[in-house]
Amino acid sequence: MVSLVETAGAVPAVEPDNAGGAYAAVTYLHRLGRRRIAAIDGPDGITCTVNRRAGYLRAIGEDGLADLSEGGGFTREGGFDAALRLLDRYPDLDAMFVACDLMAAGAVQAITATGRRVPQDVSVIGIDDSIAAACTNPPLTTMRMPVEDMAAAATRLLLDGGVTLGYRQRFPLELVKRASA
Repeated sequence: MVSLVETAGAVPAVEPDNAGGAYAAVTYLHRLGRRRIAAIDGPDGITCTVNRRAGYLRAIGEDGLADLSEGGGFTREGGFDAALRLLDRYPDLDAMFVACDLMAAGAVQAITATGRRVPQDVSVIGIDDSIAAACTNPPLTTMRMPVEDMAAAATRLLLDGGVTLGYRQRFPLELVKRASA
């Protein structure tokens, strides 16, 4: 067996670099001139949430920015509600890093519902490069998961018989620039 998600240390895994992807997304927003970068996190206790949060915290820490965060639960509705709370609490925020594209789609809806413009007033970046990213208005800038490459690597390991306990191979996420940032 080879897992395609972050998992217990003994389980062999081919996994995305969630912390690195989040770090790259927030760093990109900062390079665009954004200084009030909020995060909408996934559910507590899930490894990808923990790692994406760690990447966000590392990036804002290096840039000397404040931690402006809310949980969104990996749903569109959760992203919408979290974005509304963030915009109410921090009306001057100018960017959002959202821990999945589905929540980011909800965040874009919340931003526009409050009369703000994406990306002019608030830039948004998600993670996954799912169908939701292409269907938002404007289309969502996102960090692409290399799912096909990960699946091919896992298959090669299984076919070659090279799977050992604790094996790890991490794949970087790729920035896909669209109109939301």
